[in-house]
Amino acid sequence: MNSLDAQLDSLSKEEREIAVKELRQAFDARLRPHGFKRDALTWRLLTPDAVCLVNIQKSAGGGRVYVNLGILLRWIEDIQDPKEYECHLRSRIAGLCPPDLEPRLDTVSYTDIFSKSERLSLLVDALEQFAIPAMLGMATREAHHKFLESYENAPTRASGAWGLAQPAVIQKFRESKS
Repeated sequence: MNSLDAQLDSLSKEEREIAVKELRQAFDARLRPHGFKRDALTWRLLTPDAVCLVNIQKSAGGGRVYVNLGILLRWIEDIQDPKEYECHLRSRIAGLCPPDLEPRLDTVSYTDIFSKSERLSLLVDALEQFAIPAMLGMATREAHHKFLESYENAPTRASGAWGLAQPAVIQKFRESKS
């Protein structure tokens, strides 16, 4: 564990496991009503055009967690249970939030979760208020085309905070238009 992780997390392994369980339960309560199904620390929603994904990533050092989001464009590649890194569009939850929340949500420590801090409440609220609507808004082929046209015209200013993880998507998008 590096020194920053040590400062962020003075919890035992058992306390970290409790913290992850609490975060998982809080996310379950928000995601399941929208049709997301959980597998370990990843939730997926399959729609005809996309797989929307939420993933809790434990940091390698052990002191923090990250919330990763992904959209797999099924008309390009149809993977039923994609990993976050296989998604065509990716973001962290903080990237979909207003700028004033972003620094507080980029990483969350186990201590924040275990102590049920304000940061944990912000994270769960951000999932419900920003991440879920953003993912549901990107669940259709029409939304994918709007995003990809925006990205093709101005890649540094593409709509929203979704990053294009696979450059070959633009080529496949162009082919689908012809």
